[in-house]
Amino acid sequence: MKCTKCGTVNLERANFCKKCGSRLSSTLVCSSCKHENPPDSVFCNGCGQRLASSKTRQRQKVCQSCGFANDPGIEYCVNCNQKLRV
Repeated sequence: MKCTKCGTVNLERANFCKKCGSRLSSTLVCSSCKHENPPDSVFCNGCGQRLASSKTRQRQKVCQSCGFANDPGIEYCVNCNQKLRV
C-alpha cells in the first residue's frame, strides 16, 4: 500500500506508513462513533452523523495512533490522549 502523504510503498497489511507514520487507511473515521466509512461517504454508516468535508479534514489534526480527527489547536488526541504531531 502506497502512503498518500510521502509516497513510500508499505506492506499491504500495514496500518501506518513505515517512513512518516501516517495512517494508511483510506477510510473516513466518524468523529462521533469512530466507525470507519468508505472515502466517498458524506454521512456515517454507523450513526448517521455528517462526516467532515475534505476541506475540514485538511484543517484537522489526525491522530497517528488512532486516526481520530482532532480540531486545530489541540495538542493531545481527545480520543486516545496521544501527543499530536505538528
